[in-house]
Amino acid sequence: MRNSMSDLKNLRCIKKLYDSIFKTVCDKYSLGRPEPDIIAFLHANNDMDVASDIVEHCGLSKANISQAVDRLIQKKLLICETDAYDRRKHHLYLTENTSELVEDIEAAFEYYRSVLISGLTEEELAAYTSTSQKMYDNAMRFMENK
Repeated sequence: MRNSMSDLKNLRCIKKLYDSIFKTVCDKYSLGRPEPDIIAFLHANNDMDVASDIVEHCGLSKANISQAVDRLIQKKLLICETDAYDRRKHHLYLTENTSELVEDIEAAFEYYRSVLISGLTEEELAAYTSTSQKMYDNAMRFMENK
């Protein structure tokens, strides 16, 4: 029988690694923890530019996103524009001030990934990718049916 505490420990360790690597980016730019995730999401997803998209796809709470977006706007890293057809909807756009930050975020992601998959064969990486996708799908299905 698998030990669920071992699974939990593994997940926490992976999260700690992620936080540790991104702490350097956060410190360099005086950012809070979710802010690089928001910048990375907006950079990678030009067609998803409202806070609800970030909540849905990043797994962060509305409150965390709202506070982080406000801080990013104050730091002139994001601009917010009201939708012309729906005044309740606000589009978020990266400013020119984010170019170096985006590069540092991408480098941190690449480093995180290299540490995480170090020593894995191509077959192991393919199995991990497939398995983790299935686990994600299971979790999402459960949350949707909750």
